[in-house]
Amino acid sequence: MDIEAEFREHRTWHERVTCSFADGTLTLIAFNDYDANGSALSDEFSDCISAVIPIGGNSDDGAFEVVAVEKI
Repeated sequence: MDIEAEFREHRTWHERVTCSFADGTLTLIAFNDYDANGSALSDEFSDCISAVIPIGGNSDDGAFEVVAVEKI
């Protein structure tokens, strides 16, 4: 699954989505006008990853972390 394509095609309420992998960390960056704490984006990112790789849990188990949310 191409995560950027998934968001571009099926989760269009998030804009300018980029996904990268470096130093063992998969990072997703997106813009939207409703997710002040990043939890909606984190949940959808988790859904995308879980569809491809069984991680044995959900975003509450520490597998996913919101690093920063900026109001622009």
